[in-house]
Amino acid sequence: VRATVLAIDEELSQIKVQTDEGQRLGVFLPPETLARLRLGTRCLLQVARQSMQDASRSPEHDETFW
Repeated sequence: VRATVLAIDEELSQIKVQTDEGQRLGVFLPPETLARLRLGTRCLLQVARQSMQDASRSPEHDETFW
């Protein structure tokens, strides 16, 4: 899914993106990855098989920043 970075929260290591279809998502990223992003950066979101297994667990972060 193609998306655009709308907001960056370095304190939480999270970005807010909007997909080309208009969906808004919060994504947690490692600080070294977060440091390379800027507002307006276009990105491609992909779900790996392993992350689908991780999704069945409780989220580490209970809050989002929007």
